[in-house]
Amino acid sequence: MIPKRIERELQRKGKETIFQIRKAISSGSHTIFEIVDKDQDRLLKRQVDNHFHRFIDYINAGEAECCGYAAALGVPIIISDNTSDHQIMEQEFIVLTFRDVLALAVFFGLLPKADAESYYNKINDHLTYRSRYTFDESYDKSIFRIREKGWHVFLGLK
Repeated sequence: MIPKRIERELQRKGKETIFQIRKAISSGSHTIFEIVDKDQDRLLKRQVDNHFHRFIDYINAGEAECCGYAAALGVPIIISDNTSDHQIMEQEFIVLTFRDVLALAVFFGLLPKADAESYYNKINDHLTYRSRYTFDESYDKSIFRIREKGWHVFLGLK
């Protein structure tokens, strides 16, 4: 689920990602992506906005909007690479980065390690703040962090 505010933010930043997501959604094929717009539902808008206001004094607007949607819809996991906001968000949600998602995909055998490493490098090359860690180091850090936070039970890691 991608809040409309995040869609606009990605479009404004000129990220090719949002165009690929829109293409996947409009193709009619199975996709995990859905762009949601709280303005299409008055009750949802009220709930999202109430939760948004709980977060906005502490984290940026995009992350606060994600928290608002997650809280309103009962979604326990947020994917965000804005790590400066994670400490606040993690008080209520499981917050994963793209590195964590790739690590979990490898851990569960959904993606070969070589493919995950290739994706990791491609994504990392386009980040404003590039990670200095290799994929192997990032994998170890992600799995450790997930266990350390106690999220491994919910996520099904043994």
